[in-house]
Amino acid sequence: WPCASGLARFRSGRQRVPTWFFEDELRLPRFDRREQAQIGATLKSIDSAIERTEDVIAATEKVRKALLQDLLTRGVPGWHSEWKTVPGIGTIPACWDVVKLGEVLERIDAGRSPNCQNRPAVDGEWGVLKVSAVSWTDFLPGENKALPEGVTPDSRMEVQLGDVIVSRANTPGLVGRSVYVRATRPRLLLCDKTLRLVPSVGQLEAQFLNYLLTGEYVRAQIESAATGTSTR
Repeated sequence: WPCASGLARFRSGRQRVPTWFFEDELRLPRFDRREQAQIGATLKSIDSAIERTEDVIAATEKVRKALLQDLLTRGVPGWHSEWKTVPGIGTIPACWDVVKLGEVLERIDAGRSPNCQNRPAVDGEWGVLKVSAVSWTDFLPGENKALPEGVTPDSRMEVQLGDVIVSRANTPGLVGRSVYVRATRPRLLLCDKTLRLVPSVGQLEAQFLNYLLTGEYVRAQIESAATGTSTR
């Protein structure tokens, strides 16, 4: 049904703007051609700079990905001369052991997700992570929902600097993605779709664990488990 704002609402929750709204109701300033040209030129130069920067970032990320894969399968250049082939991993230095991840972890913490408010937590409030907080390269602390009043937070599940957090439920391309927490805000809790992997002291550095989890052979195993084609 029509709304006063010109929007039409559907049962699915999506909204549609009717065609007549653009012609009859939408208002905006009128600029003369000279000022249009000047403003347009300024904004176009900024867009061009952004595009060049994005190209550099994309190229750098491509190099990083290739280097990461090479280092995680071949090791430091010049350090190894003998090799072995491991099913599911590929060719690696002969001196490298292959272990289950659990053998080098102290523990795994699993969060939970009570019914939360549909907004991020503000200063002083507790928040529960959304899975989107750990779906990309960096940890995004702003991706959270405020814990309602009256719900007691489990402070053991609070996100800490240096944590390695993994999404255990997501879309096929994002499930199992991990992040290393370089910066966060206080009072953020793990949700039920995230796991905190705590490496054993002296066995594995947390940031290196995060590098390992981005390796192609690890991603392949995670995706296999997620789609139900794992051998277990």
